[in-house]
Amino acid sequence: MSQALSAVADFAARMTREAGAIALRQFRAGCEVENKSDNTAVTRADRECESHMRKMIAREFPAHGIVGEEFGAEPKEETWVLDPIDGTLSFITGSPLFCVLAAFLRGGVPVAGVIHLPALDDCWIGIHESGHSSATFNGKPCRVSAARELSRAVCLATTVGWQSGENDRRMRRLISASSRCRLGGDGFNYGCVASGFADLAADYDMAPYDYLAPAAIVGAAGGIMTDWEGNPLTLESGKT
Repeated sequence: MSQALSAVADFAARMTREAGAIALRQFRAGCEVENKSDNTAVTRADRECESHMRKMIAREFPAHGIVGEEFGAEPKEETWVLDPIDGTLSFITGSPLFCVLAAFLRGGVPVAGVIHLPALDDCWIGIHESGHSSATFNGKPCRVSAARELSRAVCLATTVGWQSGENDRRMRRLISASSRCRLGGDGFNYGCVASGFADLAADYDMAPYDYLAPAAIVGAAGGIMTDWEGNPLTLESGKT
């Protein structure tokens, strides 16, 4: 494991904690909610958290690119991908399962990621590059489950019915084929998979800032995370 990448992961953990502290100050405080053009929700906390993370990156790694949910994309060879509040619906409805996500990419591939839950003070960190992997949950090593049969797998999914069509039909078939399923959770679900608390997590209509941090962590914990066609997830995967 390169010392430089470990330092990047440490910075990412600190950055998500600082952003999470900003979010917590507005959590369950009656924040104003707006609808974006894609009908997803956004709050002042989303924007303030991403602004803070962007400023931290600019100070620490001024040559790095940034792709964020709220303020656009400027990718480079080394790029940060940020979701300031993953699970904004959880945030605005008082659920503690919202996350701050940060992924670090080299050549468009996620090599480090953090999932931080501010309200629970839970944190997954993963480093996954060149055959070297390290995944931790709250500072202790974590590993995916040993489950191999879908019929015995516990499946996590954020929602069904978000869209009509083949994506939703696939999701319903997957849930029906698994042993049991829990709905809700967003990025938290992928942390649970990385720790072996659940065997499988699935979603559709996700953007890179939703899935790249979880992909780095799940991969570092010995799991596999792909698009619905089985392709590796990169910055070029787009909505998937």
